[in-house]
Amino acid sequence: MERVIVEKLNSHLELNNLILDHQHGFRKNRSTVSQLVLIHDYIQSALDRGIPIDIILIDLLKAFNRISLRKLIHCLEVYGIKGQLKNWLSAYLNDRKIAVKVAYTLSTWTDATSGVPQGSVLGPVLFIMYIDICINAISQTDFGLYADDTKLLGEASEIQKQLEHPDREARRMATFTKCSKMLCRPSWPPKSGVLIQNERNRPDKIYL
Repeated sequence: MERVIVEKLNSHLELNNLILDHQHGFRKNRSTVSQLVLIHDYIQSALDRGIPIDIILIDLLKAFNRISLRKLIHCLEVYGIKGQLKNWLSAYLNDRKIAVKVAYTLSTWTDATSGVPQGSVLGPVLFIMYIDICINAISQTDFGLYADDTKLLGEASEIQKQLEHPDREARRMATFTKCSKMLCRPSWPPKSGVLIQNERNRPDKIYL
């Protein structure tokens, strides 16, 4: 049943261009390589014109587990998914129980109010639908996506823009994480941060 539903969802999303073109995760004929090629071309184009680039790298902490189910179900209608299909997906996501096992000890079972079922057929497509809605909060920025692996890009053509970039990028990241109800991975190991790529090809890094 899941495979039938995911085929219908993918067909609906792709035929109606509902998934951001920047998204390369869990999509046919897209990959980490296709994302990196586009990012490379964007950066190289700016550097050829002598313009530095701000690159914000966002690595989300336990992204699949932190999706708000209430918000995800609301997102379904944004994508035009209503009626019986929405009701089926709501039933699929809700009324799940979780527990934690450490060695031979099992915690009390409790309601799962966040996260998509990992290892499921539907999980990946539901995940990118959720992330794409949230990324619209910072849609004034050029970006590249592979699932939750996010790179925000911006040209810093003026000295003043370069001086202002840490505050600007911090606000963008705060908007994204607030909208998605997710957290950036801590600074160590350094996976989230701001990278300034200049024409000398010697990037400066600011870890967050």
